[in-house]
Amino acid sequence: MPIFLIPILILIGIFAVSAGGDIFKGIDIPIPSLQLFPTKSALQEKKKTASPSPLPSAVKKTPTPSVISAPFVLDTIITQAPEHNAQISDTNVITFEFEGSVHPSDTKGTITFETKIDGIDSDWKATSSRQRKVTLPAGQEGYVFSVRAKLGTVVDVTPAKSAFSLALSPFFGKVKISSVQAATSSKNSLIKLTTSLDTDEKATITGWKIQGQAGSFVIPLGIENIRSTLNIIPNDNIVIKKSDTILLTGDQSPFGVGKNYNFRPNTCIGYLKAYYTFPLSVTSSCPNTKPEIDEITGFSEPCQEFILKKINYSSCNVPDYSQNVAVSTDAECVSYISNTFNYNACYQEHSQDVNFLKNEWHVYMNTNFIRSLHDAIELTDQNGLLVDKKVY
Repeated sequence: MPIFLIPILILIGIFAVSAGGDIFKGIDIPIPSLQLFPTKSALQEKKKTASPSPLPSAVKKTPTPSVISAPFVLDTIITQAPEHNAQISDTNVITFEFEGSVHPSDTKGTITFETKIDGIDSDWKATSSRQRKVTLPAGQEGYVFSVRAKLGTVVDVTPAKSAFSLALSPFFGKVKISSVQAATSSKNSLIKLTTSLDTDEKATITGWKIQGQAGSFVIPLGIENIRSTLNIIPNDNIVIKKSDTILLTGDQSPFGVGKNYNFRPNTCIGYLKAYYTFPLSVTSSCPNTKPEIDEITGFSEPCQEFILKKINYSSCNVPDYSQNVAVSTDAECVSYISNTFNYNACYQEHSQDVNFLKNEWHVYMNTNFIRSLHDAIELTDQNGLLVDKKVY
């Protein structure tokens, strides 16, 4: 192309774009592929295919998390605790000891601690001590003790842990061996149990075992309520309650050689002392059964005098009228005395009294296994779990 045509073509192109037309349409001029300015149609096509740029307000920015790290690191160790996964069967009082350290070691501040026992604590417990002593509920349960060092507001992110379990009777600490006496030349051995049960709490001790190095005894059935001297049958579980005392003696029962002839004394039992020998002391006191005057007006004067003046109403004793001829020959008087002042009549009259039954159980082991010097006596429940241990 001649050089002088180039300026002319540039001017024609500028005019064509501003006029919105294409002056070369239909003209067959061999012009190199040259487009100095985009046509209107090209601009419209580009506008259709281009992606719109979002407005600045619509752009979502993801904030970069700020990582705050302490300038020091805490570490916690447990120095005393039950062995990991140990089963504890002799106590529910557990002591933990622990220590903490900080790196770098020259970090300023005082290390404190936070502890937690799963199943006991609802949240961490702060302490400045390096020890925690806890009394756990008796029974069979697993626990995890955790402790973490703390400095300011920073805590050890990897607390030290110790897992263990208890295997104690639910009555551990509630029924105790309060005393142990070995047999002597004049009396058999005696073990005394006491209770600290709640007001409405009861424990069935039939099936419990008391054991020493020289022997053992399993507590059998007993008689809760001796209803009649003709019906002394041991068919009750021995059930104890708050403030009860259980006496286990090496003697045999006054009611027979069978080990089940154990019983709970009552306020009328003194009448039975005339017929049985009780190795363990029972009361002779008796409920006041002195008759009203109108009950005896039909008897003879010697009979009335004997009833009112010769009978000890504070004691459960069967009246002895054998030396009083006027009374012993008076069939009506003898019948009244015999039918009124005895165990069965006392039971019928007073068995519903609030304090009729005593807070005691007499258990006859018929064996002596208590060493005269030293031993460790254990009381276990029917599941073999420890209730109490007495070292003497």
